[in-house]
This record gives sequence, structure tokens and C-alpha cells, in this order.
Amino acid sequence: MNDLFAIATGIMFALGVFQLLRRDMIKVSMGFYILFTGINFFLLAVGVFDGNQPAYVAPKDDGQAPVYLNDAGELTGRILDEDTGEVAQPSDPLVQALILTAIVISFGSYALLLGMINILSRRFSTIDSDKMDNLKA
Repeated sequence: MNDLFAIATGIMFALGVFQLLRRDMIKVSMGFYILFTGINFFLLAVGVFDGNQPAYVAPKDDGQAPVYLNDAGELTGRILDEDTGEVAQPSDPLVQALILTAIVISFGSYALLLGMINILSRRFSTIDSDKMDNLKA
């Protein structure tokens, strides 16, 4: 699975950079979005953690939490299977939070970029970056 993430991330970065080097401003914006998606894949790939339980901690053993705090305030694992004695391993919530934040930031940046392209296309009556001149004012 790690190889699949690495290949997908590499392809997304390559396609994004290829589209960024185009003259058409719409294709450039698509390149930015593909690059943002590649960054999210990268964050997901480097933060993959093979946890077998959800990422939360209960204040006490409620029978459902993967881990809980004991009386001393230390993290304690619950037993998953009584036959094997395997202790629950929670997933890392930081990766999920970083990807959610990156998605929101990339969406805002993409909306701003599309707004700027809209203004430029109305001002110069073209979306070809080579035909846009007199950008001073």
C-alpha cells in the first residue's frame, strides 16, 4: 500500500507541475488543484499508522474506548481479544487533523486563484498568459 501511495503522489505532483507550466490560466488553476491533492496524498502517505481502533481516549474504561486513563492518569490499553491478548492500538488523529486543515486551506487558495483568473480574463479578454500584457495598472 505504501508503494501505491508513493506512485500516486509522484504522479499527482508530476501532473500538477506539468499543468502549472501551461499558458492557459484555467489549466494552470487545475494544476494548482492537482498539486494540492498531491500534497494531501503525501500527508496521508507519511502519516499512515496501522492502528486498529479509533483515535480517541476515554476518561475511564467504558468498554468501548480503545484506550483509557487509569486512576494515575496514565494511558492504559484495553484487551481486544482475550485469546491472543492483543492490546488495542489507536490510530494517530494528528494526520487526520492536518489533512482536514490542508483541504480547507487549499480550497480557499483555489477559490482566490479562480477569482484572480476571472478578473484577469475580464480585464484582458483572454485566458492565455502570453497575451496578457500591461500588468502594471
